[in-house]
Amino acid sequence: MKLILLLLFVLNPAKDSLVKEYYLTHSGNAAYNIGVIEYEKGNYPEAIFWWRIACLKNPEDFQAESNIKTAKRKLGLSSEFIKFHPRGKFFNPDLFAVLFLVVFGLLSIYMLLSAFKILKFHKILVLTLAIFSILFFYISFKQWHSYRNPAVCVVMKNTYIYHEPGGKAEISEIKAGVELKIEKVVGAWVKVKTPWGGSGWMKRQNLRLILSI
Repeated sequence: MKLILLLLFVLNPAKDSLVKEYYLTHSGNAAYNIGVIEYEKGNYPEAIFWWRIACLKNPEDFQAESNIKTAKRKLGLSSEFIKFHPRGKFFNPDLFAVLFLVVFGLLSIYMLLSAFKILKFHKILVLTLAIFSILFFYISFKQWHSYRNPAVCVVMKNTYIYHEPGGKAEISEIKAGVELKIEKVVGAWVKVKTPWGGSGWMKRQNLRLILSI
C-alpha cells in the first residue's frame, strides 16, 4: 500500500495532494524516501524539505540530517544551517518529563511522610523540590512543543526577503535550500527569521512550510 502511494506521489506531485498529506502526517520514513527521489531528480530544495520532515518526525534519523547537508553543499550552502533544538539524550524532552515525574514524586512522598510526622518538615527542601519540579515541567513542555510544532520553511527558489509585506523594500536575496524559522503567516506573506539572526517578510509561494508534525 505504501509503495503504491509513493508511486502516486511521484507521478502526481501536487503540492496539496492527499498522498502528500498522508506522508506528512503518518510516516517519517516515507518522507525520507520522497527526499531521496527528489534529490535524484536534482530538485535539492524539495529534497531538503522532505528530509527535514523526516528529521522532525524521527529525531534520531541522522542519515536524513546528513543528506540535508549534502543537498545544501550541492546548492552552495555549506555554511548555512538552522538552529533546531539540540538532539541527544540530554536535550530529549522525554528525559525532562521523567525528571519532572521523579522530582514531583519525591516531593509528594516527602509531603506525605511529613504529614504523618515520619519525617521533619523542611520548608527549604520542599521549596527546592517544588522549584525543580516546575523547572523540569516547563523545559519538557517547551521542548516537546518545539519538536511537535517546529514552524519552519524551506526556500524553493532564489528570492528576496523584504522589510514589510508587499515586496517594496528588499533586505537581501535568499537562496534556494535555505531553511528559515516562521514567526508569522499573514495571507500570501510569511514573516521569517534567518539562521544568521535577521528577520523579514517573504512570499509564501516561494516557500514550503512545515507548520506542524
